Amino acid sequence: MGPAMRHFLFLLFVSSTLWAAVPPVEAGTLTEVGEPPDDRCTYRFDGQIETGDAAKIDTMNTWGSAGADLCLNSPGGSFLEGIAMFYKIWERQIRTHVLDGDSCESACALAWLGGSTDEGNGVPVKVEGRTLEAGGVIGFHAPSLNLPEGGQYSSQAVENAFKIALKGTEGLLDMSLLKENGAGYFDPFLFKMILATPGSSMYRISTVGSALLTGVDVSGVQPVAPVRRQNIINICDTLMALQVDRNGAFTKPSQYRDYARGTLSDAERAKMVLQISSPRVPESDDRLQRLEDGTWVYFHSLYGRRENYCSVEEEALLRASKRGSHISLGLHSFDVNALDGPGWIEAGKEGAYGHQLPHYALYEIDTPLADIRLGREDAEGGFRRLPDTDITGQDLTQTGIKDVSVEGCETICLQTQGCTAYSYLQQRRWCWPKSGGGNTKSTNGVLSGVLR
Repeated sequence: MGPAMRHFLFLLFVSSTLWAAVPPVEAGTLTEVGEPPDDRCTYRFDGQIETGDAAKIDTMNTWGSAGADLCLNSPGGSFLEGIAMFYKIWERQIRTHVLDGDSCESACALAWLGGSTDEGNGVPVKVEGRTLEAGGVIGFHAPSLNLPEGGQYSSQAVENAFKIALKGTEGLLDMSLLKENGAGYFDPFLFKMILATPGSSMYRISTVGSALLTGVDVSGVQPVAPVRRQNIINICDTLMALQVDRNGAFTKPSQYRDYARGTLSDAERAKMVLQISSPRVPESDDRLQRLEDGTWVYFHSLYGRRENYCSVEEEALLRASKRGSHISLGLHSFDVNALDGPGWIEAGKEGAYGHQLPHYALYEIDTPLADIRLGREDAEGGFRRLPDTDITGQDLTQTGIKDVSVEGCETICLQTQGCTAYSYLQQRRWCWPKSGGGNTKSTNGVLSGVLR
């Protein structure tokens, strides 16, 4: 038994529970609402989280390797019970979702973090399985004493409330440290923001930047089409913002973006573009340039004597605008002193690091997710899902689309001409849009979908 599980059992032994500051609502209910693979939610949890709700997770049917999909809609409740629900969900084949129009805050958000499944043949690999649909709300805050204002409390009552709050904080720390086969709970930045948000407030994942900084996977986002120059600047700014140390004082995505933009003027950056580009680009005061090979380069910041710039291929931008796929970018760094004297160096000669960002990073970092959501009929997609089934042949791409969620794969199919089905390699997050779904074979770890 690992230390995290021992601590979990200790939390369950605590006789008192920590309640979040939420309005009076009905007690929570767990309801079976569908079956895989046809339904997006196989279960729903609605209402306030109370002691004993974690035990309800044990009653869920996970349909073997297919897993269950738990949609959450709750204002919160018992903080410690939310942690207990997290462990129950983490230990089973349960994916968690917050849908467009639903809200999952406080203790509910902690339970949502547990969404995961074991994938693959042989030794299974733990894969994170939690999504926020654009238009849904997820909110976090720190444990608190939760003693109503205006009351008079004995020293013993205050001490007991303080101990419970400490137990909640200890539980959060254990959650942040727990990993299995490389899959962890939440980003350290999210952990920092949870502890920095008092119980009377809420840190909500509501913008493009807050989702990217906290590592929250968002589905149901309208792809940017067409991709314009400002969208390229947006995604490159976001890439650099994600490289800034997030243990500092910054709390807003725009603060990281502004810091990452650095101190060079546009004219100074343009001169560096001319120095490193191969082949050369026309003279310009614009720090965003398109090279003759179709690569866009964008210059960011000067750290000491090192300049950083972002590169992205035009073809990757076109795919993202049509399919909502992830975008591959390069992050390059070189010594400004190397530019002294005649000649120039090729782009990326000193150092290039590959990165991938979701397509919605093309939006401005403070864009509200609710403003760029797909219509519900588009997000649902109307697919009949077939677990452990591969559709052979009929591929619409030669290489598929990598590193997308199954919801993203369905969105790609809906937006691809001639696509009526898909096969999705779950462990590798690899999407293969298909022109038909007639030829199938049984294959573990492959989820297929056929448009109704």
